[in-house]
Amino acid sequence: MVKHYFSIGEVAKLFNLSVQALRLYDQLGIVKPSYVNEDNGYRYYTLDQFTLLDFLKVCKASQVPLKEIKEILDQPLTVEHTKQLLQTQENILAEQIASLTEVKNGIARKRGDIERWQERLPQCITVLQLPERRIAQKRVQISSEVAFELMYRELLLTFDKTPSFLSFQTGVITSRQAWLDRNECTTTHMFVTYHEEVPEGFEKATIPEGTFLSLIIEDSYLNYMTYYEQLRSYVEKNGIEPLGELYELYVMSLPGTEKNGGKDKTLWELQVQINPLTLSLQ
Repeated sequence: MVKHYFSIGEVAKLFNLSVQALRLYDQLGIVKPSYVNEDNGYRYYTLDQFTLLDFLKVCKASQVPLKEIKEILDQPLTVEHTKQLLQTQENILAEQIASLTEVKNGIARKRGDIERWQERLPQCITVLQLPERRIAQKRVQISSEVAFELMYRELLLTFDKTPSFLSFQTGVITSRQAWLDRNECTTTHMFVTYHEEVPEGFEKATIPEGTFLSLIIEDSYLNYMTYYEQLRSYVEKNGIEPLGELYELYVMSLPGTEKNGGKDKTLWELQVQINPLTLSLQ
């Protein structure tokens, strides 16, 4: 019986594969053409290879890596083996979907943070009623801006390898008295909001429910003392009683480029809980 040969282009069309993919399958030894014209190097395939190509399409649609496909084809292939292969790949994809869903939710939370930040005027102090918020905090001793940056990078490294990295909000805590006394190196804790497990090396804590003064900022973080002073002056001028620590919550950083003057900016917020009765006396 005379064999009918199909060109690589014809096979690519029949199986919705690219010519480049078929060439790669040849190089990897997954599907080698039945015949190669020695004069021009053209590859040709036969009908008895179509079953293998059908199997490859299933593996490709299931996102099985080519290396694994090669290993599978190098051993006897049974129905049971194929079922186990697909079950394994289904489990892998389920994990990937869960991971991507977590990333998607983190992006939505980050976008929501930015939208809420945009709803309020930068450098303006407002009064907010806020619910209790769970945080995981770590005590730190800050002696300089360099030490602060290094510790903050260490904090981020705890989370940046997890899919939920975008879901977390980070910040620092400054003691009430140190803030009021104008002490520059006053950070006592770094913290991160959390939804499930507390990371190793951190302790559970809460930002209490209550009335807060809030100041949102879009500026270089190097100017942080300017905004400490703005919030402190507002409290003193208006006779408002701070009840707790000063919280800094970071939204995101914007690197300087030629288009924006080359100045780095950080979007962040200062919050301090206050006695609402002293607020009402104004």
